[in-house]
Amino acid sequence: MRTLSVQHDNVKTDWKPFFFLILGLIMTFSFSLQLLIAMFPYVFMRSNKEKLAFLIPTFLLYLVSVLSLIQFWIFVIGYHLFVYFVRLCRGNMINASRFYVALCSFSIAYFNTNDLRIALCFFVIQMIYYHETMKSFEWMKKDTHMPSPIYSLIAIGIVCMIIQYMTGYVEVFMTLGLIFICFGCSPLISITSFFLLNLIMPAISFEMFVYIFLLSLLKEQLGLMILVYFGLFMSQVQQIEQLLILGLYLVFLLLLSKEGIPVLNEIHSSNSNVFLHKQLMNFSLIFDHLGTYYESVSNIESNFLKSMSRALHYTSKKCIQDDRSADYIRNQVLSILEGYDIGYEEINVAVNESGHIQIECLLTHFGSSEVKEVLLPLLNHILPTPIECSSIRQSFLHPGVLHVEFISTPPIQIDAYADHAPTTCCGDSFSIFHHSRNVYCLISDGMGSGKEASKISKCIVNLFQRMIFSNIDEIEAMNCINKLLLSDAYATCDVLSFDRYKKSVVICKSAANPTYLIRNKELFAIWGNSLPIGIVAHIDVDHIHVEVEKGDWFVMSSDGVHVEEILRWMKNSEDQSARKEVESFVEIMKENKRSDDSTILLAKVQ
Repeated sequence: MRTLSVQHDNVKTDWKPFFFLILGLIMTFSFSLQLLIAMFPYVFMRSNKEKLAFLIPTFLLYLVSVLSLIQFWIFVIGYHLFVYFVRLCRGNMINASRFYVALCSFSIAYFNTNDLRIALCFFVIQMIYYHETMKSFEWMKKDTHMPSPIYSLIAIGIVCMIIQYMTGYVEVFMTLGLIFICFGCSPLISITSFFLLNLIMPAISFEMFVYIFLLSLLKEQLGLMILVYFGLFMSQVQQIEQLLILGLYLVFLLLLSKEGIPVLNEIHSSNSNVFLHKQLMNFSLIFDHLGTYYESVSNIESNFLKSMSRALHYTSKKCIQDDRSADYIRNQVLSILEGYDIGYEEINVAVNESGHIQIECLLTHFGSSEVKEVLLPLLNHILPTPIECSSIRQSFLHPGVLHVEFISTPPIQIDAYADHAPTTCCGDSFSIFHHSRNVYCLISDGMGSGKEASKISKCIVNLFQRMIFSNIDEIEAMNCINKLLLSDAYATCDVLSFDRYKKSVVICKSAANPTYLIRNKELFAIWGNSLPIGIVAHIDVDHIHVEVEKGDWFVMSSDGVHVEEILRWMKNSEDQSARKEVESFVEIMKENKRSDDSTILLAKVQ
């Protein structure tokens, strides 16, 4: 799931863009240091390796006197001291740093130009760059995705490097750089970059920038964009050179991407999910073909292979369903926020394999009481499962923004526990485990007692659990195990499968003791008629569907437990946790000599 926490160790160092920027600064214009100042806070926040990759070349440039960087190094030392001071005072570093960076940029610009107007422009530009760079911390955890302000700074640095040595093509390269920025960055950064380029070297008219900017707004609609461009080309003959450059870029855009500069597009994890989906589908078909081939040889192997094929097919579909469900929920949340005019900066949604939903959002101009009274009821109305607000706090990184987290809560929880009556070697085995949205409770009673009975019951329990984890359903799993273990030995199998979101349980039985439901202090027996596992090639597994209620108790047992002991436990029960109730039940079983292995499993619906 995506979070707002900073994970420096997960960042893959990418130092190449910093060298491009520094190379672009090897020139004589007065505002070179402004680009370095804009880049440094980004490098400072990412990792120490990138900070060194950025600072060492600038230090070498200073040593060889290619560029006077003493002002920048004063800024770097001052920035470290400033950050240490803010942390010492437990202040908001992100909020305070933007003013420090902007003030330093203002002072350096004023020192170099003695022009208050230009200095004020750089103050505003640095504030915008800093805010846009730091407003989302997703770039700290991605290897291939940087915030758009950094890409614009790299583009400006490269353009500045080129035009220093190709002075006859200043207008061409400035136009090309601005086109890349407008089509690859946000509108705010595009406008800010134009003003920055205009301060460095005014080579592009405001009119031309407006044309490029308006066309970039239509990049999602290529047909309309090309139509508008054709109109501009026919009406603005005096700027034919710049329009030809723009036209070449549009052709490049048509050939490579419909969403802007490919290098700026984030690589989504869904691509890997689609690849995994295809791979699993291929393996599913392989198992299916093998199952068909073995039909004439052995029904046991054929059915098992076909069951594995269905499990792989189900898993492959789940690979893409999770992303789709997260996208669907995010769109639902967005429709509420936009429909009710609730301001937001960021929304993250995660849905895990159990159907658990977590929503994290940054809300603007919205109170904590409104979250609970307005937004939460609306979300519960449209989302597939009930959710609750787990956290509301003022965002540390975004002053004036409310950081809110919602999590889904299953309507029921299952508290289950099991144990044996004391014995030297118990032939019963049990398991309680979670998978997806379900809780499974299982008891297997091996034929007879001792090591042989324990061996087959443990095998059934382990195989059943692995098959459930492979997304084979309960009945299919029991049928597969029956065919695999067909021999002289046999065992019972008793399964409870609780769906915490549907508030139901499926009871599957293969010659097992009755399962008892205790509701409102009344005892209901649930019987089955199926044969044990391993005795014949085909069994009809009993399966019963029951709607559960909070407060229900389910009692599972092996055949060594008597109904009189269950009634006695009910009489003395204090409705405690499942573990304490099982411990009380075992004390009751200890009072009588056991003629057979005795296992008890209690599950409480909460």
